[in-house]
Amino acid sequence: MPRPDADRPDSFTSARQPSPPANYREWLYAPKGAWAVVIGFAILFSAQLHPALLGVSPWLIYGVPLALGIIALLLVNRGRVSVSDDVVRAGGNSFDVREVASVEELDVPNTRRAIGPEGDPSAWAFTRPWIHTSVKVVSTTDDPPYFLISSRRPTELAAAIVAAAEAHSD
Repeated sequence: MPRPDADRPDSFTSARQPSPPANYREWLYAPKGAWAVVIGFAILFSAQLHPALLGVSPWLIYGVPLALGIIALLLVNRGRVSVSDDVVRAGGNSFDVREVASVEELDVPNTRRAIGPEGDPSAWAFTRPWIHTSVKVVSTTDDPPYFLISSRRPTELAAAIVAAAEAHSD
């Protein structure tokens, strides 16, 4: 026997539907070599500092620089790029896919040019120095003229942005 309220939509559950999953998601983490460099630098720095601070605990001398280096790397690793149905998010910033005029994948030389002397200083850039490819998203507005987003998978990112923009072009 069906429940008496089975044909009535439940407004509470429909209002609490989860947000749609991102069509694209990428985490712009630092390479493993960066961790080795930071840890090595912290140990060498502490070893140089240790003889001058003989009365201080070695745990403190080695622990503080190591902790600061790890915290710095964790902060650098917060960079994420995602494309949902209507928004592109890169880092702490986002823009609506309705603002997209064109999308272009940039290889290593073109990324360097876009970041460097040929780039527009008023453009919005979310780049990481250890990622050498990017996607250039030209905006329909002039403020900013384009968005430059680092990506290890620029083909997939560009395709996700184009698909989201085409879905909202109606």
